[in-house]
Amino acid sequence: MTSTTYLVVGYWYKHFDAFPFVLKTMSSNDFQNASIYKSGNSEVFSDVKKSRLRVLEAIIERGLKSFISVGLALAEIKSNKMYKQLGYETFDSYCQERWGLKRTHAFSQIKAAIVVKNLSDKTFANGEHSLSIPMPTNERQVRPLISIKKPELQRTIWTRAVEVANGVPTGKIVQEVATLVMQEIETENSSTDDIPADITFEVGDICIIQAGSETSLKRYQGFWCVIKQSCSNSYSIDVVDGTLDCVKPEYLNKLDCSPVVKDAASILMNRLQRINEISTVSRSINAILFEFGSRHDFILPELDEEILTFIENRLSIKNNE
Repeated sequence: MTSTTYLVVGYWYKHFDAFPFVLKTMSSNDFQNASIYKSGNSEVFSDVKKSRLRVLEAIIERGLKSFISVGLALAEIKSNKMYKQLGYETFDSYCQERWGLKRTHAFSQIKAAIVVKNLSDKTFANGEHSLSIPMPTNERQVRPLISIKKPELQRTIWTRAVEVANGVPTGKIVQEVATLVMQEIETENSSTDDIPADITFEVGDICIIQAGSETSLKRYQGFWCVIKQSCSNSYSIDVVDGTLDCVKPEYLNKLDCSPVVKDAASILMNRLQRINEISTVSRSINAILFEFGSRHDFILPELDEEILTFIENRLSIKNNE
């Protein structure tokens, strides 16, 4: 059988449509090696979705050198559960077995690509075209922006970092600028006593604790938490070492998180709390847990994931995720 040639021309596609791409000529033989497909899957996929999956996998296979295209391809495969077509039950197993990618690395690729997508929107808030701003060239440069949930704030930080570096900044410069910008915002927010009267949260929302003058929250200042339950004019929240009840909404600052980040944060919180519940946990491990609780990295870098997994294994805690 002669090879069929696929020419994939860039187009807008769902919520990742800010990245048109052109994939050069590929042979269908690249996709037809039966050894990569797993059997036993009864779910029927349309020819269109099958073709789309082939395109996305080709991006991953050929474009591991490009974190942007790989991240967006992985995100689309996860969002549409395309991995089931190949017989994989979960996205995690698909990443690990198909590509040798650990969960943390795959999600880091996805989040970094989405950040670059945000940076590449046609216009900035001030009306300047993003084409005049150099874009990131590797994942490390945008890693400090992953925990920044507002695209306009990501763009502000990146633009200032570019100005500081007089070109494409290093990840260290981006982190320094991000820290400075967030401090400026915190100072500005603390200078006003105007608190919106209609602050509401939903179960599962991710928030940052702003203790203010509330003594019981002082030790959690700046920590992230998960809304567990809505009470009368207050909320129960999950933190690294348990649950806090009757927390007023004015002490919580909601993060604008995507569903992917919400899921990652909930899973991470559950893991941290299970470790904390073990009565034999040492002070050093508690210090590590509180470090995770104070940082806003919900999708852990690979080294942090290895540290957390090591602690779980030593405490015989089974991670079902």
